[in-house]
Amino acid sequence: MRISAGLFGGIVVLPWYEPLPQNLGLPPFLINQFLRPLFEREGKEDLQVDRIKPENRYILNDALDFFEEYMEKEVVQFMPKPIPIPLPFPLPFPFPIQKFPRTDHVPVFFHLMSTGETKPLFDSGDIPELGGFFELTFDEEGMFDYFCQFHPDMTGTVHVIAGGPANATVNIVDGPPMGFSPPMIMIGIGGTVRWENLSVQHHTVTSADGANIPSHCINGRNFVGNSPTIVAPAGQRLRWYVFNLDTSQDWHNFHPHAMRWSFAGQTLDIRSMGPAESFIVEAEVPPVLLLDSELRKVQDPETRPQDAQLYRIKGDYVFHCHVHHHLMNGMVGLVRSVQSVWLTKDLYEKLRDERGIQLYWGLNACPDVDRDRCKKRGEGKWEIIAGDPEIIFMHSVLLPNTNKVLFWGYMNQDELAGRPLSRLWDYATPAGAYSNPANQPIDLPGQSIATCNLWSAEHTHLDTPNGDVLINGGFTPDRTFLFDPATETYTETDATTDERFYATTFTLADGRAITLFGSGSKSMEIYTPGLGWSAPVNFPVPDFSHHQYYPWTYQLPDGRLFIAGPHDPTHRFDLANPAIFDTFSTINGNRSTGGEKASSVMQILRPPAYEPQILIIGGDTPAAEQTAEIINMADATPTWTALPNLNEPRNRQFTSVLLPDGRVFISGGVTGGTDGGPCEIYDPQNPGDGWKLGPHMTHKREYHSSIILLADGSIVAGGDPRVGGLPTPHERYYPNYFTVVRPAISSAPATINYGDAFVIDTPDGLNIAEVILLRPGSVTHGYNMTQRGVECVINATAANLVNTLAPPNANIAPHGWYLLFILDIDRVPSVGRWIRLTS
Repeated sequence: MRISAGLFGGIVVLPWYEPLPQNLGLPPFLINQFLRPLFEREGKEDLQVDRIKPENRYILNDALDFFEEYMEKEVVQFMPKPIPIPLPFPLPFPFPIQKFPRTDHVPVFFHLMSTGETKPLFDSGDIPELGGFFELTFDEEGMFDYFCQFHPDMTGTVHVIAGGPANATVNIVDGPPMGFSPPMIMIGIGGTVRWENLSVQHHTVTSADGANIPSHCINGRNFVGNSPTIVAPAGQRLRWYVFNLDTSQDWHNFHPHAMRWSFAGQTLDIRSMGPAESFIVEAEVPPVLLLDSELRKVQDPETRPQDAQLYRIKGDYVFHCHVHHHLMNGMVGLVRSVQSVWLTKDLYEKLRDERGIQLYWGLNACPDVDRDRCKKRGEGKWEIIAGDPEIIFMHSVLLPNTNKVLFWGYMNQDELAGRPLSRLWDYATPAGAYSNPANQPIDLPGQSIATCNLWSAEHTHLDTPNGDVLINGGFTPDRTFLFDPATETYTETDATTDERFYATTFTLADGRAITLFGSGSKSMEIYTPGLGWSAPVNFPVPDFSHHQYYPWTYQLPDGRLFIAGPHDPTHRFDLANPAIFDTFSTINGNRSTGGEKASSVMQILRPPAYEPQILIIGGDTPAAEQTAEIINMADATPTWTALPNLNEPRNRQFTSVLLPDGRVFISGGVTGGTDGGPCEIYDPQNPGDGWKLGPHMTHKREYHSSIILLADGSIVAGGDPRVGGLPTPHERYYPNYFTVVRPAISSAPATINYGDAFVIDTPDGLNIAEVILLRPGSVTHGYNMTQRGVECVINATAANLVNTLAPPNANIAPHGWYLLFILDIDRVPSVGRWIRLTS
């Protein structure tokens, strides 16, 4: 029996005199009140129980529960004669016939669950209160984060450096706030840290690296909503079968709220039990509403007002282990008491307002057990990609309708060294494979490296059948090329009027491409496929003079464009007339003094408002390097607002990546240390959690690096700094959703139109909570020019499909190719599927 995996059970032998169900004829008003909604939802006048739709089955279950309660309370309570219990055989001796209250048999297993797949670097175990201590010697240099398993909000860090102190002491205090004091200490290599518990609580000192928190569980689950919920009518008898499956030295204390039992002439509501101990007690489910004399009259048929009706109300009572940190770590469940009471409308509203009574709708669903819940999640892992990239991963473009990434770097240097100008990486297999395109820009008629050096260019995807990539500028600053993902070939197209070294190029709502700033230009030009570039349109100066290199620019749902940095102030302007603009100053000023530091990203646009919320992160100025800011451009008066600080200063070039679940991933840009530093993840749905640290990259990624999302939801990183003049291997990051079962898309349309409904075939239909469209990445110099995510409205779900609605217009989701993801109720995304959104 593997208790740690939640596999356990027991056999309960019931006494022979347990009552059998009674036959009961129900009055018509009960049929109408409790079964009529089921007939209406099913659209039928007669039903077969085994054919009721799953989404309506709760109505039937709720009705049956109520009928049982009605029999016990309404019929038995007011019947003039007791109901005899039929016996299966004659008794050999006199036995008094009496009514036994119905009993629910509730097995309760107290135990721990943890995984053996990951172990912390160090773990103190339980440190007793008021004087307990733990000592540890650190023999290696580095940063060692730790936390308390009983109180995970308590965190600290040991920084081990050469020449640091030989000894240090950390006090564990009650606070406020409860925590490690000081939370950050410095120690020398070979030095010893002593933690002294001065608080009245038990604590642990557990390394965050490789750690998993053992879960205190009841029946394989922990925390209310996931742990068991026992639903029973008020007054029903519960027979608790309580087992302590914890074979460690821990004791547990069983305590159900508002339920007591008799033992040795005393009334108790708590029972301690040692390892492997078990016991049985009986108690009654407490009432939701205590009935005073006025309410009792309403319940009696002879004094009940004519306008009274039945109300089903609920009250929740926890049962748990009474050991403090066991309870706080999730060893708690619910008894949901359900009570049917006759009330007039006025009396119900009075009780609702004065006592807060809640109606019961029969919904008690718990999520399926996640067998991987105890695994180390939330961090993901990096893996080195096999093979030699040969050239620098400075520019990276995800190619539509393929499993390939196009990348290039120092084209003139690579040409001189006999290396290819650009390369492809195919990630169709886990190992991946490098190859060269069918041709290179230099192979085109009349080209030389002096006319096609795309180092420091800009690029975007066009709304064409193959998702052609438009590449312009760089060291040949007016030249423009197209790359066809289907044939893997380059062609040249019209040149820009202005030079565009370090410009920004992205696709507008209508499928045209815009390029702006770069070199000395203070203008924008628009590219129409098949027609070429428009004449330049100038920006007003001096207002826009500080925008120059790779400005972080986004098209907003109202059609205007917004420049979010890296320089301050930021601007929103009318695409048709840039002279009409608004100015917004940031909190921390400029985020790049040259070389294009820091990064920016727009969060997923979500219905119904599709509010554009844009982040700017890091930078090489002291005020900016460890900060992040956000602005909501849908606000009446948009204002930059501070987000929680980063864990690491990021004062070099790095890239922010939008994950399909809406989280923002950043990596790179960290100086110091022997590796590339940790990645960090920010979850807009849990902003209070701030930036969560992830694993370290093997290689540093700074200036002239690139990080891009792949169709399967993993991330590839590569680029400078080089080693010996050659690129380091690329690395691939697998987020935490790679450790669990993911939903799957069986089929989906190849093309969808704005505002139209479309169907996604999936075996996980009833479990799908989100449908997300992500534009493919086009990354360089810390900025993904095409990055954009849009959530689609779900019309309906069924067992094998999701009916969803395409975005309403092109300002929200510009024309072109997207990756389609479906996410389950746990926000786990599928592998992306290519889909074209166009009119």
